[in-house]
Amino acid sequence: MNPPRIKYDPREEKIRVWLIEDNEIFSETVVNLLNRTSGFTCEQAFSNCEDMLEHLESEISPDVVLADIGLPGMSGIEGVERIKSISPSTHVIILTIHEENE
Repeated sequence: MNPPRIKYDPREEKIRVWLIEDNEIFSETVVNLLNRTSGFTCEQAFSNCEDMLEHLESEISPDVVLADIGLPGMSGIEGVERIKSISPSTHVIILTIHEENE
């Protein structure tokens, strides 16, 4: 009789994601989707870069930040520079919707 196989799943350690999005409905949708997806957890969601940067300086850095570009206050583009200066290992993905083709 063979011993039971130990299943190794490298995704057991979840990828920690933070979201910066000022559209409340879209933000809730993304957070719920990530938290129901195997291998991911969305631990924080912010409506602006300034609040996220405060948390980034005092908490364990996320693996990934999903950021909108058009945010109140500091733009997502400016936020990327600040995120990378505080936490160079954090990956940043820009999520944005623009109604104009240009």
